[in-house]
Amino acid sequence: MKDSKTYVVYLLPFEGYIGVTGSFKQRLANHRRLGRSTSYAEILGTFKDREMAYRFEATFHEHPSLKGGRNKYRGIVFHKTHKYF
Repeated sequence: MKDSKTYVVYLLPFEGYIGVTGSFKQRLANHRRLGRSTSYAEILGTFKDREMAYRFEATFHEHPSLKGGRNKYRGIVFHKTHKYF
């Protein structure tokens, strides 16, 4: 069976944190429990393909002020002409 989940790439601006999740509301609740500010959380992109979501997230990790989980796609560059954008 094909995965029908939508993956969200999101930003917590007051934390300088970027991440990927398949359950945005639940993930924000988890961040709040950990003491992170979720004020003004912003969705940067939504994807049907998990790998593409992680690749998109990795482009933001190149910025020195953004942190997030480990991502094997760091260093990948996307262009607006890419078929997923």
